[in-house]
Amino acid sequence: MPCDEKDKNGFYHYENQCAIRMSHCLIKAGITLSNYTDPKCKHGYARGAESLATWLWRNFGKPLQVICSNAAQKNAFLTNQYWSKNGIIFFKDFYGTNNTGDHIDLLYHVNTQIMTATGDYTNDSRVKEIWFWEVN
Repeated sequence: MPCDEKDKNGFYHYENQCAIRMSHCLIKAGITLSNYTDPKCKHGYARGAESLATWLWRNFGKPLQVICSNAAQKNAFLTNQYWSKNGIIFFKDFYGTNNTGDHIDLLYHVNTQIMTATGDYTNDSRVKEIWFWEVN
């Protein structure tokens, strides 16, 4: 894990590390987070998925936004982008482990197989929006 801080009982401070991992990827790719003002861990990585996604929006432009309650829009995204493009994907208002609120991940394809760090949440009915930035 990029942020390995533990509390006095030996548990990781940040069990949910998707934003931390994405920050790590961005920094390794040469992108500076110097103007990221939301909370960071002691290693300088963003701690919140939505705040990191909002930072990406401000710094790299509006993502493709998919309102998941709009079945036609969601299906068009799945058909035209999700199965063929690489990028950063953000699942807004997704309640996963420990009822955490959001998830951000890399989306990439290897031999027509979709790969993310932790799984595919596109069919989870709890996801309200999907934001996607294509990366070439």
